Amino acid sequence: MDMKEFRNPGKIYRPSPFWSWNDELDEEELRWQVHEFAEKGFGGYFMHARVGLTTPYLSDEWMNCVNACLEEGKKMNLESWLYDEDKWPSGFAGGLVPAKSEEYRMRFLKIEEVKASDVSELLKDPSVQAVFEASFSQSQELEKFKRITGPEEVSGAGRLLAFKVEIDRSRSNWFNGETYVDLLNPRTTEEFLKVTLEAYAEKFKNEFGEFMPGIFTDEPNYARGNYVPWSKELPEYFKRLNGYDLLDKLPLLYFKGKGYRKIRHDFWRTVTLRFVESFTKPYAERCEKYGIKLTGHMLCEDNLDIQIRRTGAAMPHYEYMQIPGIDHLGRNINDPLTLKQCSSVAHQFGRTRILSELFGCSGHSMTFEDQKWIGDFHLALGITFFCPHLTLYTMKGDAKRDFPPTFSYHQPYWDHFKLINDYFARACYVCSQGKFETEILVLHPISSAWATFNPSSEKPDPELWKYNEELTKLQDILLGLHRDFDYGDEIIISRHGCVKEDKFIVNKSVYRIVIVPPSLTWSERTVNLLEKFLDAGGKVLFVGETPRLIDAEPNEERWSNILSHPNVEKAKNERKALAEVLDRILERTISITGGDGEEIEDILVHHRAEGLLPRKYQPNENLRGDNKIFTSRRSD
Repeated sequence: MDMKEFRNPGKIYRPSPFWSWNDELDEEELRWQVHEFAEKGFGGYFMHARVGLTTPYLSDEWMNCVNACLEEGKKMNLESWLYDEDKWPSGFAGGLVPAKSEEYRMRFLKIEEVKASDVSELLKDPSVQAVFEASFSQSQELEKFKRITGPEEVSGAGRLLAFKVEIDRSRSNWFNGETYVDLLNPRTTEEFLKVTLEAYAEKFKNEFGEFMPGIFTDEPNYARGNYVPWSKELPEYFKRLNGYDLLDKLPLLYFKGKGYRKIRHDFWRTVTLRFVESFTKPYAERCEKYGIKLTGHMLCEDNLDIQIRRTGAAMPHYEYMQIPGIDHLGRNINDPLTLKQCSSVAHQFGRTRILSELFGCSGHSMTFEDQKWIGDFHLALGITFFCPHLTLYTMKGDAKRDFPPTFSYHQPYWDHFKLINDYFARACYVCSQGKFETEILVLHPISSAWATFNPSSEKPDPELWKYNEELTKLQDILLGLHRDFDYGDEIIISRHGCVKEDKFIVNKSVYRIVIVPPSLTWSERTVNLLEKFLDAGGKVLFVGETPRLIDAEPNEERWSNILSHPNVEKAKNERKALAEVLDRILERTISITGGDGEEIEDILVHHRAEGLLPRKYQPNENLRGDNKIFTSRRSD
């Protein structure tokens, strides 16, 4: 670690706020505010169109304002970050994309109960994907169903269900008189990139790099409300991936019946892969082509249920983002799952700049102490690049109510803001040196959530929520025991996982212990790697409920053989039981105990190694705790 750089870290370690462009923009005012950012210790800013903007989005006037900030930012040694949308969520380009073609509008699948007399006309309707006659038990479980291809096939013995695709035509002011878009359609993404990224590249591609390093994508998603996402080519994509026709099985997406877990698992895995392949991957590849970095965050990363509803799974997207990121709202230190999912993938792909959009919705009364509390929580869980929400260009009108606080000259503490930014810069510098140290991989059970997800309910299915609760309980116990870990996503493992000797490897990260959380199912590829790992001498710890399915199909005999392997350990999802097993099978590298000899749960530790010197960032989770950064020589 360079002590000179530690004392005054460079711009890449300093916070870069969302800069809300929310009025008619004036180049001189923008240049003045850039100077304010430099003086107050920021490293840059994200130029973000928001409510109140009257300068036409992506117009020549807009581009002139971006250029003015870039010029001034270069003089002040600041990063001028692009933002890819007029407001959010990313994808509709301020309404320009959906206005181009009906093909680009968001689609979703709806289920309707219909009459026999309607069947003939329904089967002619191109929006109708399939019609079924279905019988149900008294508990409303699906007993049998058949797909109807002609009105003569209706027996009258069951309910008639039509599955229909609807195109979102509910134009709104939020989308500038338009709608959101279908990001499961790769042509939508191509049009979005053409309108947005290509427009910036035309003006600034020779400037992409140190002073215009990247672009922020904000909350892209595939579904609104309580709907099943759909896209025109989804059925064919599903068939290629899974080997059977989704349209023949649609009732099992909504109703429990024989084989429903398999259909739900395969559907949500397919939608996740399609979203990654249609949006995030091509977007990141286009950024790579131009020499800039894709950063930002997906919509709703905080639990297993909401991820399925909006993106399928968050972690597979992070593989492609050059600077993966998350969103943390409110004055709290909730949802460590969100942070660990992102930092885990970053560790596995060797990325040290990991973003969080943080402090939004914390209120204008937020103090430096509040910021430090939340910031330390992020640092301990692997976040190293802060995007504070929000700096307002103006506070007039509704702007002052735009998810405060604002970090700007409007605040009475503005003259002292360099103090907190210098602290964050030094902490981010320390937590970016060397390599994150852990020997534990916790498999991420999103596939068990796919298999149990019920799209008909606005609330999480109790079976699914059980897996979410058990996962976060395990996570909190491990963090409190100072047994830090990475999560392992199965889609990423299927592409980058292997076993070498007695080590389980995910791309650049090497693990000695694999923990299987309470779960229902894992993929064939994951199970193969677990078997190989065990046979090579690796240790696998099964916690709580043990799985019974492989790719969401029963395979209890194979699981029984795995669970009886001599290198398998089992433990209840309880602090004492987990501590005893881990102390027996894995030498401890960090211990922070109280007078009773127990690990102090409120202290989180981020452990990095640089040569022979580990570095540990140790924040107290409690609001008023003192935080320390220290180094110590490796025990071996």
